[in-house]
Amino acid sequence: MIKVIKDDARANYYKNSYYAEEEFKRAMVIKKKKDIDIEVKKPYTTKPGLAKRKKADLMELINKNHIPRYYRPFYKSL
Repeated sequence: MIKVIKDDARANYYKNSYYAEEEFKRAMVIKKKKDIDIEVKKPYTTKPGLAKRKKADLMELINKNHIPRYYRPFYKSL
């Protein structure tokens, strides 16, 4: 049997039998997290972009209708 208490959210209470044990045992589930100060940096200073050949191949797929034409503005902006 498992019991969860709202005021003690970091622990679950359990017992293995209805008859043998009267009291619940306490099991810690979530340990308190430490506050960590991390500075997140952007991976790129500029947009990486695509190689000219790859972009030309994508535009060719659009022209041949393998990629729907309404995606043209997106692929042109890359």
